[in-house]
Amino acid sequence: MAIAFVAASSAIAGDRTAVQGTLLGDDGKPFSGAQIRAQRVDAKAKPVTAITKSDGHYHFVGLAPGAYTLTAYVDGVAMSRANIQTRTDGWVKVDFDLRRNSAEADRMQQDMRWGDGSWHIKDNGTHNGFGR
Repeated sequence: MAIAFVAASSAIAGDRTAVQGTLLGDDGKPFSGAQIRAQRVDAKAKPVTAITKSDGHYHFVGLAPGAYTLTAYVDGVAMSRANIQTRTDGWVKVDFDLRRNSAEADRMQQDMRWGDGSWHIKDNGTHNGFGR
């Protein structure tokens, strides 16, 4: 889950467009060493990457105004995404909280588990799964 908002000024941004935020792990604590990638979606541009610090904080400074997808990667796996719009007159704060992702993954696993302990995508009851 990602939460975003726009503010009018920032010590990090100064007068340049910036994105900043925090990544919390599935234990609710700041997550260090994760990659946050900013990919421009309204114009052709190479993705830009920031690494979360020990307090879970990351930031991008000097991004051109436009539409971006921010993706939080942990060990190379995309864990959460946010679509944002940067502006010339402020910064965007995007906080990622992986606790919600963890809860959703647990719920999906429960939905996929059958009584015999095997893993299958749950169906509507008309099939008994994989030819059984």
